[in-house]
Amino acid sequence: MPMARRRRKLRITPVLSAFVWGVLTGLGLEPGQMIVETTLRQLGPYFQLASVLLFIAVLYFSYSWIIEGWQRSKRAFRVAGAIGIAAIVLAFISGFLIFTWDKAAIVLVISAGAWLYATWR
Repeated sequence: MPMARRRRKLRITPVLSAFVWGVLTGLGLEPGQMIVETTLRQLGPYFQLASVLLFIAVLYFSYSWIIEGWQRSKRAFRVAGAIGIAAIVLAFISGFLIFTWDKAAIVLVISAGAWLYATWR
């Protein structure tokens, strides 16, 4: 008796998340760096201790972003394999190329197609 195939849910969220990340990087926005620069500029010498503590907090949250990204990559690899990881990298590149919208759109469509192929096979 053949086993019934388990249906997989259609999730395009990793591709869209990588696209938004690429857009923010392409625009030159990095929230952690912006917080540190603004804090150091606004605080005077009397608040150096507060500045150091805030810097440590920003470093902690930046570290957690790296760990979270690594965990998401491992999860994506388990779900979609090497093709899925390539699709996420393509989505990031698409977001980075947002100022050339035609290239960005083409790369994003290829990324979404590769992600769907990798998760449905």
